[in-house]
Order: sequence, then structure tokens, then C-alpha cells
Amino acid sequence: MHEKHTSLVARAGWGKAIGFLFGLIGLLILAFSLPGTGWPVWLGTLFYFTNLGLLVGVLSVDLKHPLFPWEMKWWFIGLFTGGWLAFTLMLFIGDAYEKLLSLSEGTWRHFSSPLWLIVDGAIA
Repeated sequence: MHEKHTSLVARAGWGKAIGFLFGLIGLLILAFSLPGTGWPVWLGTLFYFTNLGLLVGVLSVDLKHPLFPWEMKWWFIGLFTGGWLAFTLMLFIGDAYEKLLSLSEGTWRHFSSPLWLIVDGAIA
């Protein structure tokens, strides 16, 4: 009765690895452009994108939609899941995120709206 789910485990592993890579890039960008934020924000960014990659990897199965006559492709589910999770994150940290980016002196000042976080989550 031992079942192997290698495809699910492989998708979860690849999703975590790619999410960790995006989180590490975000951590480095935050560390060099906004050094005053500190470790909690940097590690939160790393863990957020790692978990986002895990969820997208697990949920990204090509399934036939129950109401419409098309399949839900992995890239659509990935965009939707990433955007939705970033939207829920923006609901919790939107004001602090806007203050953090508006205090920066570089090009981050132009992207100080918390709605850019949704675009970032959908792309990542």
C-alpha cells in the first residue's frame, strides 16, 4: 500500500527551490537598497517567496475546469496564486510597505504603492 508521488514531490521541490532563489534575490536587493530594515524583513521576504514557490509548485497541476471547457494551465494557476497571496500580504502590511518604500532615496520611491507588491507576487 505504499504509493509514490514523485511528480508532486518534484513539483514541490522545484517550487521551493525557485521560490528560495527569488526570495534570496529579494533579500539581497532589500539588504543593499534599504539597509535600515533589518533581519526580520529580510528573512520574511525569503520565507514568503519560498512558501509561495511551494504553494505554486503543489497547486500547479493541469486540471480541467469544472464549469468551463478548458484546462487550467500551470502558468495561469501560478499567476493567480502568486497574485492572490501577494494581495493578502498587502492587506496586512500595506501601510508599512508604503512607508518603507517612500523613505528610500533611489528608484524604489516611484514604486511606493503597495499595489506593486501584487504584480511582484504574480510574476514571482
